[in-house]
This record gives sequence, structure tokens and C-alpha cells, in this order.
Amino acid sequence: MTTTPLPHTPDDGRPAPRYGSDTSDLAGRLAAYKRRSRRAEIPSLVLIIGLGVLVAAGAGVHPGLGALGAWLIALGAVLLVGRTLRDRSARGSGPRGPEPMIAAAAGTPATAILRSGVAFGVVLALLVTAGLGPLAWGIGAALAGNGGATVLLILLGLVLTGPVFFALAGRVVAGGVWLTPQGLTYRAFALETVIGWDELETVAGGTDAGVTLRTFRGMPVRHRWRAGPWHWGARVAGPDLGEIDTTGLALGSGEMVRVLTHYARAPQARAELGTPASLATIATLRPAPPAPE
Repeated sequence: MTTTPLPHTPDDGRPAPRYGSDTSDLAGRLAAYKRRSRRAEIPSLVLIIGLGVLVAAGAGVHPGLGALGAWLIALGAVLLVGRTLRDRSARGSGPRGPEPMIAAAAGTPATAILRSGVAFGVVLALLVTAGLGPLAWGIGAALAGNGGATVLLILLGLVLTGPVFFALAGRVVAGGVWLTPQGLTYRAFALETVIGWDELETVAGGTDAGVTLRTFRGMPVRHRWRAGPWHWGARVAGPDLGEIDTTGLALGSGEMVRVLTHYARAPQARAELGTPASLATIATLRPAPPAPE
């Protein structure tokens, strides 16, 4: 893990910055675990789609089999698209969001680094597809007069599709990072994280797309879930930790670390956040594109 310490004054009453130990061995073991767990994905998806084809072939026997088969095929297809996007993003070739821009954060002008909505749209499509099955079965159970099954199936369908309704209301979003002179706001799906610049102790970038932010002890990170009981799509790393997933952002983890470290170390530069001057500064902190061959 690459750790960037932030400025610290020993007599300001705060503890000295803490630095993590070498995590290369742990990162290697985690990467190996991910590779092992992902080997079973393709056979599982082939099994789901193949089962759907077999079930759909029985539509002549009962129309419900055709609907069930079509649902299984659609579910497997959406999962396959999502897996492809995830793997492309892991290789750095997935869809990226727009270049940094000026946008509002809670009514305040901010420098915004927004996430691509492609993967977000696929996730919503997956939830809709997964939820349609139980909802359809619930309607069938209601027509058959089975009240208990109707309630359970419709509740399951609503639980699966619940985040979609919050997305339509703007409470669940693809998200991104908004930088203002006061601090940063990170939104990912239903989670919102807010950290002030003067609260940051450390910015750390790992070998993947994650950037970890640690606040000084006694200064908890402000996390807020914006979709009621659906704590979905992101995770809270800890009371004094914030985690930014740069997947789908125009800036990778290394570039994000440089940008955040720059404004954390230079209080006088924060006034430009939310203005076009910050876009020029961010451009200088990013590596130059490779020269055409």
C-alpha cells in the first residue's frame, strides 16, 4: 500500500500521524482469493442460462415454464454483462466518467469527479430482473388464492427492487467525489461520506481502485445512508475511515491520491475548488497521456 502522510503540527493537540505496516503479503493473498472465487463464475452463469433454456423448452407443456425460463436467461445475461464490465474495470479498460467539472454539492460550487453510469445502470437492471421473478410469482400465487405465498413473494420482489425506487428519487446514485474549500464529499450508491480537509490524517492508495482516508483520532468520518434500510452498494470501512472506490471515475486511485494530498497539504489552494482554476490544477497533477506511436 502506498501511504501519503499529511502535514501535522506536534503541538496542535492531535496524535502524530500513524503509518500502516507493509500490506503487500496481505494484498497478494486477497488477490489470490479473488481469482479463486471468480473461477466459478462462468460455469455458474452458463448453468443458469442453460437451465433457463431447458425450462423455456417446456413452455408447450405449461406457459409458466416459458416465463420462468425467460427469467433465468435474462438473469444470467445481465450477470454476464456485469461480470464483463467488472473485469474490464479491473484491467483499467472499463467505462470512465466525464472529466472533472464544476458542479454543485448541497448548493455549494464544487469540483466534481463523477462516476460513469454504465455499471450503475447494469446493477439497476440486475435488481429489476431479479425482482420481477418473485413479483410475477406473487401475482400468480394471488390468482391461485395462496395468500401466504403471495405476501412472501411480493415482499421479496420489493426488497430486491427497492433501491431502484430510491434511484429514481435521486437517493441512490452512481456517485463520485465533490471537492469544496471545506472538504470532500463522496457518494457511492446509497452511501454518502463527508470529511473536512483539516480532519484528514492520511491518504492511502492500494494496488486496486481503492483510496483510503483516515481522520485524526476523535474525529469520526460522517457517513450517511440515503436509502433507508437499504445499506447497499458500498461499505463503511470504520468510524475514522473513509474509502473511495475510483472504479468508473476519470481519475484512477493514484491520481486521486495526488489530488487529495495536494489540497490537504496546501490550505491556501483550497479556495480555488469549485472554480475553473481547480480543473487546471488537477490536470497538472495527472500524468501526461502517452505520445502517439
